[in-house]
Amino acid sequence: MRALLIVLCVLLFSPLSRAAEPYGRDFVLLADLADAFEPPGAAEAPPPEDLRAHIRDLEQRLQEQRNAGGPYAPAQAETLGDLARLLEQTGRGREALELREKALHLVRVNDGLYSPTQAPFVREILEALRRSGDLPALDDRYNYFFRLYGSGRPPWDDRRWKALLEYVDWQREALAVELDGGDPRDRLLELYDLLDDVQEALLTPADGILKWRRLVDTVHARLAVFYLLEDLVQPQEDFRSIRGDIRRFDDPGEFDLRRERLENLHRSLKSRGKSIIEEALMLVPPQAFRERMELELALADWLQWYGTTREARQRYLTIWKALRERGDDATIARWFSGPRPLPADGAFRSAGDPSESLLVNVSVSESGRGRGAAEQPPEGQKRAIGRLTSYIANTRFRPRIVDGEVVEARYENVPWVLLYR
Repeated sequence: MRALLIVLCVLLFSPLSRAAEPYGRDFVLLADLADAFEPPGAAEAPPPEDLRAHIRDLEQRLQEQRNAGGPYAPAQAETLGDLARLLEQTGRGREALELREKALHLVRVNDGLYSPTQAPFVREILEALRRSGDLPALDDRYNYFFRLYGSGRPPWDDRRWKALLEYVDWQREALAVELDGGDPRDRLLELYDLLDDVQEALLTPADGILKWRRLVDTVHARLAVFYLLEDLVQPQEDFRSIRGDIRRFDDPGEFDLRRERLENLHRSLKSRGKSIIEEALMLVPPQAFRERMELELALADWLQWYGTTREARQRYLTIWKALRERGDDATIARWFSGPRPLPADGAFRSAGDPSESLLVNVSVSESGRGRGAAEQPPEGQKRAIGRLTSYIANTRFRPRIVDGEVVEARYENVPWVLLYR
């Protein structure tokens, strides 16, 4: 009974979050889901007999290299990699992974713990683990990948910078699939702190030269993490909640410093997101038109998602006019030809299992609020469509702009899917 009263008090007296339903977490347009998970074209495999012959040849070569150079002969690493690729084509994925791990160990023994020659072997291991669906092992290997490329610390060359961004993308994906068993606090704080440190290093470069393109990358990455933090952390005055786990904390011994810090971050998140974009806009040069427009769009979307629709609308119109003056009709069409559910940057990674396709008409007002309805929905889909239209009603959309004016818009019989965890 006491627990029920606590929940009722939370529902009745706690302030509602100003942020909207996060697009991509529980529902998504079918077209976006297909784009996110479009598999790469697979190379045509040779006939089984040819594969077996190639495997025998490589096994013989491996033995010869071992006999000639000993158990740690450097030449074995490349042969092990070739053999792993062939074994994988025959369905022996576990054996292939073991061979890749052996190849990586050989490179580390011969070239050093952090030799760049490890990179192609680490890459193949990451790709193999993703194909196998072993996400905990993939997480472990991404941590090694991160250390191999400098743990996100300067100085950054192009390789180390791309590795940092890839690692951040993986951490966001791990949060989306709830890899930590529903307790995202450590990963979320570590990711927040990592990008905070990166931005600080970029703003105070040792050589005094601002790498503004990397600053733009960092701002977009941080904003994506802010969307996740807004969704995962739900502070209350007398309650603590992360993704629906509501408890009252009366005992000071139950104080959780990580949770408290996340809640403090959450309370200032809207202004924090706005300030990092505005700071970047002050530093990115005027001639970097494209990058500046992308930052302006990110800021307008951030404000729109939080319900500051009047300021967001003015910013959208300013972006539209700047693009029109440039004659960039292609970007205008991509950004403003139809309403776009927010966040539009893929902050939420469509981690659940998709439902069957659901056809729903969606009208979007000039203020960016959606309303969905289905025309004669199949009996078996009524409950799912009801859930979908509820999500859509709580979503905010980037509006449609025609001839410099924000207008109402519609999705007509467009397929959507729910995402089930």
